[in-house]
Amino acid sequence: MIHKIKIINHNIIMMMEVYIIYAILIIEVILMIVMLYIITKSLPLFIKKEKELKEKEVDIKLILNEINSRISFRDEKIAELLVRVDALEERYKRMIEGVRGEFERKIEVRSEREKEGLERGLATSILTLLKDRPLTSTEIQRRVGRSREHVARFLKSLYERGLVERDETKRPYVYKISERGIKLIEETS
Repeated sequence: MIHKIKIINHNIIMMMEVYIIYAILIIEVILMIVMLYIITKSLPLFIKKEKELKEKEVDIKLILNEINSRISFRDEKIAELLVRVDALEERYKRMIEGVRGEFERKIEVRSEREKEGLERGLATSILTLLKDRPLTSTEIQRRVGRSREHVARFLKSLYERGLVERDETKRPYVYKISERGIKLIEETS
């Protein structure tokens, strides 16, 4: 009897295992049905969302193309403006160089005039000094307040123009006013 009980227990256990397996299969089938239901209900939503995303992607591509087109247009305008700025800078440089050149020429003319005026003044001073009496270059230099070299060069120039005469037998030379120098002094007075 124990043996029969064991067999019955064994059969019951096997039947329970079969029922459990059937129950698990039924649960799995129910879960599959639920999943199919969820998939069939959500698939149109996924399709709709995918369609919306594709439309947005097309819109984004159109917007990006428009932005790129505008950027290219702006780049072209910037390049044109840079060319214009370069041309204006070149014109400005030439204009400044022209003005600077004209200014420098005016300064040169002015300084030449001032130099001529100073030289005329120095010539008049020296000739007036020599009108009173003959002098050496050192004596003249002290009285006019210029450097020895300047006075020596200026006296040489006056000598070459025939406005003064020099006694070359003495060292340093002794300078005296010439007839031509006297006439020049009288004309300027």
